[in-house]
Amino acid sequence: MTLYTTDYLEYYLTLVGWLINNGIWNILVASGMFALPFVVAAAGIAVDRLRAAPKPAQKQAQQPEQAEARPPGRAQRSAS
Repeated sequence: MTLYTTDYLEYYLTLVGWLINNGIWNILVASGMFALPFVVAAAGIAVDRLRAAPKPAQKQAQQPEQAEARPPGRAQRSAS
């Protein structure tokens, strides 16, 4: 890919733009900020996986089933 400029002003502004871009990139690399989007994306994926993971079954006290005490001959009422 070749960059063509047609006049001196365009050539000058292109070079100044490259210098400014390189300066900004050097600041981002030196501070570690260039990696911030990758860290945020990885953290988002980890949070989504943790939310979707099945929860471990909670231990419940195992008690024997107790039959309801009903008078003999009476049917259980339905809730509806």
